[in-house]
Parts: sequence; structure tokens; C-alpha cells
Amino acid sequence: MSFAKRLFANGFRRECRLALAGVCSLIIGAALPLHAQVTPPRTLHRVAGTVFDSVANKPLAGAVVQVAMQDSAGAPSTATTDISGRYVVPSLPAGRYLVGFYHDALTSLGLDAPTQAVTLASDTLATVDLAIPSSRTIVVLRCGDASARPD
Repeated sequence: MSFAKRLFANGFRRECRLALAGVCSLIIGAALPLHAQVTPPRTLHRVAGTVFDSVANKPLAGAVVQVAMQDSAGAPSTATTDISGRYVVPSLPAGRYLVGFYHDALTSLGLDAPTQAVTLASDTLATVDLAIPSSRTIVVLRCGDASARPD
């Protein structure tokens, strides 16, 4: 092979490598700004706790706990208590919530579901314990203060 042909062949290969390197640089350079624009994932929170049956004096299994964002028409997040009365409602965005529960025991006692307000901001876990009111509290609610027996 003549010197001129070898020079042209080597120069052509070198130009191809330089062009390929330039294309790769453009692809990588274009991808970097996209990566920099990715928003960080938002922090999600959990509400957890125990539901207690104060009348039966034991944890309340099978209660449906609802966590609803205040001033929102969206559906509440729910969880069902386990045999120990424990529940966890995960994946909640920051905000103000009402936490309550439903169980047939409330209906049989003629009670509305007790609720608690909670604000999820910096903490990722909020503990909200709930309970069916005590027998004494139920008597006062149904019959008035004068009907309560002194302890």
C-alpha cells in the first residue's frame, strides 16, 4: 500500500473516531441538563397507632381506620387494625388530616366515630392512638353528667 493511501486511510479512521467522540459528547452533554432538572421525590408520611376498646378493656381488632385530608374532597386512605389493634396508613403527602375509625362496636353503642386532627409536616411518622370511650364517658354522653356514678 502506498504512503498516500495509508495516510488517507489512517486520517479517515481518525476523523471517524473524532466524529464519534463528538457525537457521544453531545449525547452525554444533552442528557446532563435533563438529569439536573429531575425533581427530588417528595417526602411521604405515615400515620400509625393503636385502636383500643375501652368498654371491653382490650385492643380493637378489625377496626377500619380512615385518614382524610382536611379541606379535600378526595377519598380517605384506610387501614384495618390487626389482632393487637395496630394499624399503619402509609404514603401520605404533607398536610392536615383527620383520623378516625369505624367498627360495629361503635354502632352497637350508638356512638359516632371519634376523630383526631394531625398535621404531617417534618416528621415522617405520626402516632395517633384512638379508642372507644370508656363506659363512664358513654353514660355521661347518653344520660348527662348527673347520671355518672362517682368512682
